[in-house]
Amino acid sequence: MWAEVLKMLADTRDLVDIRRSPARVSDTRGFVLAVSEERVLVAVISDDVLPSGFSVLRLEDITLVRWGRGKLKAWQAALAPLMDDFVWRPQVDLTDWESVITSAARAACIVTLFRENLDSDMCYIGRNLQIESGVVRAEEISTEGALDGHFALLVRDLTRVDYGGSYEKALLRVLGGR
Repeated sequence: MWAEVLKMLADTRDLVDIRRSPARVSDTRGFVLAVSEERVLVAVISDDVLPSGFSVLRLEDITLVRWGRGKLKAWQAALAPLMDDFVWRPQVDLTDWESVITSAARAACIVTLFRENLDSDMCYIGRNLQIESGVVRAEEISTEGALDGHFALLVRDLTRVDYGGSYEKALLRVLGGR
């Protein structure tokens, strides 16, 4: 159901708001870049009306998609001067979560993983990600930008993967680009 709507929005390059469940999860605002049967790649636009990396979301979590509204049109007009330099080609393989994580880690050193159905208030920021037997392992990066041990998560619990955003880039700068 959502795949057709999102593919149309990828073709028209309209700025969209995507609402997902659970209800406490924040909306994702951006441009749809690619859609698979189970996931969508969105070029995220921050509340500062600037490009801020990419999110991969599960289609099954989407409850509402909006486009063509006044605020979205105004934001799209504000972004128009930046559109020539905008990255429209997908940088991530949406085949499955393993492919998403592997290709996102290649595109950006730091990847943020979410399990919002289990804990909507937590994210796991990591680098040097490895996947084996349905488990993602990574070096954990604290919100202060320090290496902080390791974590392991079940791939099947993932609801969202972010990479290349201003937050991940800031953490990388604090780590000294390592």
